[in-house]
Amino acid sequence: MQESRPNDRSSSTATAADDRVAGPSASSDESSQPQPSSEIGSREEEEEEEEEEEEEEEDDDDDDDDNDISGPQQPTEHSDDNTSSTNQGLEAETIDTTQDITTQDQCSVIVRYVTNVIHERLVAVVKCEASTGQYFVQLLSEVLENMKLDINKCIGNSTDGASSMQGRYKGFSALLSAKSPNQVHVWCYAHILNLVLTDTTESVLASGSLFCLLNNIAVFLRESYQRMNIWEKESKDPRHRRLAPIGETRWWAKDSALKKVFGVFGKPDAGLYVDVILTLSAIQDKRNINATARVKAQGYIEGLLKYETILTAQIFLRIFDVTSPVSKYLQTSGMDILSAHRMVVSTEEQLKGMARDFENVKPAADTFVQWANRKVQEQDEETELELEATLPLKRARKKKTMPGEMAQDETFTHAESAYRIDVHNPIMDTVIECIHLRFLSNVRTACDVCETYLAASAMISF
Repeated sequence: MQESRPNDRSSSTATAADDRVAGPSASSDESSQPQPSSEIGSREEEEEEEEEEEEEEEDDDDDDDDNDISGPQQPTEHSDDNTSSTNQGLEAETIDTTQDITTQDQCSVIVRYVTNVIHERLVAVVKCEASTGQYFVQLLSEVLENMKLDINKCIGNSTDGASSMQGRYKGFSALLSAKSPNQVHVWCYAHILNLVLTDTTESVLASGSLFCLLNNIAVFLRESYQRMNIWEKESKDPRHRRLAPIGETRWWAKDSALKKVFGVFGKPDAGLYVDVILTLSAIQDKRNINATARVKAQGYIEGLLKYETILTAQIFLRIFDVTSPVSKYLQTSGMDILSAHRMVVSTEEQLKGMARDFENVKPAADTFVQWANRKVQEQDEETELELEATLPLKRARKKKTMPGEMAQDETFTHAESAYRIDVHNPIMDTVIECIHLRFLSNVRTACDVCETYLAASAMISF
């Protein structure tokens, strides 16, 4: 056996050498020999696993390519989507600033681009060191440069209505146009609607007084745990809702605060008005609470019991019923521009129809007064609180006439007529005028965008 080993080694080496020299013919002869079924099955399984791994890697590469916005994609010879914005290296930017909980200004940068569908990506949140248009252009340039995107291929930008954004000479949009002359600036429709209703709530003293009262009550209750304990004791709300302060920049906070207290127009059942009144009354009667807080509570009660407050609240509940759906739609992803424009036009027409319809506001206020007085008596029979059912009479003022002056100034002695002319009509006129003026300047831009979109869609389908 020991003598035969060298011969075995030499024979195996020779066989291997012969196989290498023989090439394909030798391997084909070897493969033609029958192999065990277990080896064939294992080889087939290995081949299937390798194919599956290759397919998964290809899918991952495709997903990465779809989500990659680090640079423009180059169109291939066999690509059917050569009209997409990524193939042409085109993008649009949206920037906006807000304060975080540390009162630091943070700027968010959003990039929009198109493949087969519209993509919108939040790419950066940067702490602001200035608020000038030049600074925001520099900030955007640095963000895009880090992502290897060319700012010269920016075809559009959208911002709010701040002066640093809208300035004709030193605003962000004007300075960005110098770098990318073909870009189109769009003033955010949601911000425009915010400004419209901000102007409306500050148009007359009665409207400003209403929202100031609601905000002060919310802050008053939240700044003391004793007052919050009284609120939790007096409130009969099954959902245990609390009042929230009204923000300065987000008008929907006014809508939410108003509906939380007064309910819906003509339907006060869902409001917390009675709970607020009884809570403030309990705070006023507590002797262990400091006098300053008790005096404030008394003043808030007097403000809420006024019939003028109820009337003004019903006016804005009616306005918000029309404008809130538009605001929510303007903030949805995948918004259709034509539908948004139609909703704005429809909202303006609805408000025009309500402009002089004070006759439907007063019955809603009367219904609220009757409901509130009944609920107050049911929850506290010993209370003397009662809402006003009419507007207070106003003394007719006579102005001094100058010598030779024949005409007399017309005065309205009837309280409801005076309220309708001095409060209701100016509020409605302001909201209608602001919607018309602020949105009218963007109609041409919206039409141009729609025409471009339709042309691109027709080209793709062709």
